Amino acid sequence: MAWFTVIFFLLAVLTLYFGVQAYGDISFQALNKTTSSLLQLAFYFIPVATLLLSSMSVAGEWEDGTALLLWQTVKPVSILAGKWLGLTLAMMISVCLGFGFAGLVSAVRGLASGWVFFVFIGVLLLLSMIFLAIGLAVGAWCKDRLTAVLVSLFIWFFAIVIYPFCSMALFITVPSVLHVPLAIGLQMFNPADFLRVYAAFKIGGEAVFGSHFYALGQWSKTGWMDATVLAWSAVWVGIGLWWAVMGWKRRGK
Repeated sequence: MAWFTVIFFLLAVLTLYFGVQAYGDISFQALNKTTSSLLQLAFYFIPVATLLLSSMSVAGEWEDGTALLLWQTVKPVSILAGKWLGLTLAMMISVCLGFGFAGLVSAVRGLASGWVFFVFIGVLLLLSMIFLAIGLAVGAWCKDRLTAVLVSLFIWFFAIVIYPFCSMALFITVPSVLHVPLAIGLQMFNPADFLRVYAAFKIGGEAVFGSHFYALGQWSKTGWMDATVLAWSAVWVGIGLWWAVMGWKRRGK
């Protein structure tokens, strides 16, 4: 996991550097603009990395035969929950060490907008937790590492590339009065989408969504949106782990 930390650290340093170069200092505007760009990059990288990491971890054990030994002594839910917690802790350390540097620099300089980076870190941790759980499910249902890799790449491509374009195509075909409920409904079925939108609102990018989403932007400034995002993230993690346990039990029969 050390290379994760190095990549995150370099991204954070580059974010601060280009922010200073563009705006002359580490200001809220600099952090806001550069963090938005960094967010897009992270939302491409973290899902595919976590999917591959967790799916190969489980599929590899079945392919090597070690899962059969674990099956006889430990319950599947304990095995998979332990794997998820371990991988989540590793990602948490990598993300915090890598991106926490930028937030620390902002805090040392007394910059109030340094909280932007800590929101960014929190969103990335939620994203990692969800896709690690989904990856465990993929690994539990796939017969070998190669299949797990291919399925993980398909899920990543669908969730990050295909789904947003399909959502946009559907979005522009419906009346404007349905834009907000349709957007909310579509995003709930894609964890990457709803976390990306949540992050955009939290760092002050609600203007991008237009006047129809003004009420949603105001709601994002309350604790209710934070609670909703945390609860829905927990639902996604629960679904992923449940599906992983079902796959593990199926292969153990």
